[in-house]
Amino acid sequence: MTKPLSDRKRSALRGQLIAYLAETMPEAQREGFEQRLLNEDAFSEQIHYAQQELLEDYAAGALSAVHRKQLGPWILSSSGRRQHVQLTSDLLYRARHSRAIAVRVAVAITAACVLLLWGLRSLHPLQYFHGAPPPPAAQVNQSPPTFIAPGERSTLEDPASIASADAPTAIQPVVVQLVPEHVRGESLPTVIYSYTIPAPSPILLQILVPSDSGCEYSVTIHAETAAVADRHIERVACVTVRDSQYVDVDLPPGSLPPGQYTARISGPDGSLMGRFIVHF
Repeated sequence: MTKPLSDRKRSALRGQLIAYLAETMPEAQREGFEQRLLNEDAFSEQIHYAQQELLEDYAAGALSAVHRKQLGPWILSSSGRRQHVQLTSDLLYRARHSRAIAVRVAVAITAACVLLLWGLRSLHPLQYFHGAPPPPAAQVNQSPPTFIAPGERSTLEDPASIASADAPTAIQPVVVQLVPEHVRGESLPTVIYSYTIPAPSPILLQILVPSDSGCEYSVTIHAETAAVADRHIERVACVTVRDSQYVDVDLPPGSLPPGQYTARISGPDGSLMGRFIVHF
């Protein structure tokens, strides 16, 4: 088993690996680096773990802009590395989404408790906050309670409206991320991504494009197995997220029924293609 490296040695090894992958390492140093990879099992294992960390940091947006740009060609040149980055990004998104749901559930429970207290106070203010009701003699000169007819508007705020003030006004879209591939002729991408999408949810199709390319694309979504017409979108501008460029396509709920799809992206750098499967 390989002995864990100190933080200083780990940082130095990471810097060497980035220089090697980005092809900025001097030739003499590069030859020695490759010889160690071939001859030293411990060094080879350390490099393997360092590569996995770089892929995960790339997916999480934890790399500097310079390192991200340097490692982009290395990642995009391998379908396995692209899939690793995609799966890591998906897991991170699901983890953040789960935390957001937990926070919303906690807020909803708190709001329900506040509404319960409000209801108890409005129904029985004296009994709830002061114990026993006052004796009958103390109630002789009290004015009768004011009732509001069903058609009249109360001057008090409706607790239900208070509870729903912070509620989401629309269903959040499900993000479908693709790392497309350059293809020739009638060939198809080797990697097929799979997503489970709730039926009533809108979809944000987010397609990674090269950062050094132009920023206007046309997108065609073709259903390979589902009975749905092709969807073509012209002049789609790219957006930048964590130093990476994406083409975002907003799709309404129900526009992609379960099945297998191909997304073709045409732009200044030629055509790219990605495939994905939708499950409900």
